[in-house]
Amino acid sequence: MENPSSLDEPPSQYLLADILTGDPTQFYWIGFTSIAVLLVMSGIISASEVAFFSLKGDDLERCRESDDPRKRGIVELLKNPRLLLATILVMNNFVNVAIVTLATFIMWEMVGTREPTEMVVGIVTFVVTFAITFFGEIVPKVYATQRNVSFARMLSSAWSVLKSFAGPLPGH
Repeated sequence: MENPSSLDEPPSQYLLADILTGDPTQFYWIGFTSIAVLLVMSGIISASEVAFFSLKGDDLERCRESDDPRKRGIVELLKNPRLLLATILVMNNFVNVAIVTLATFIMWEMVGTREPTEMVVGIVTFVVTFAITFFGEIVPKVYATQRNVSFARMLSSAWSVLKSFAGPLPGH
């Protein structure tokens, strides 16, 4: 019978990079590219929150009177602002958790263990927190504040679809 502690640390030939790609370099490229894409998604989601919820009454009136279906979509989405906000928050949390999870897998691969030192964990935590905060929150929200109508217009169709998948259950 195997020693239970040997199940905690897989032999190096069974690390995730080898299983998924057979090539650690390719795993890192895929992993870091995926994190970059997820950071962009986090930024778009965060910017959406500001874009929709910073619209003023005259902005909404122009959207309501517009011939552009995406501008009218903004008004439709904001008829139930709690559902829109819940959808945005659910999606943002999902994406940010994916970033943290992927960063953890990459860290495990880079250090070759699932029990890295506290310093490695601290560095990864700082880098991931900084990236999510700066690229996934601050920069996108500043951008969307300055272009709220155009940003909300650009994403109104996507949020109309996403609210049916990512929003809370009806009646809750």
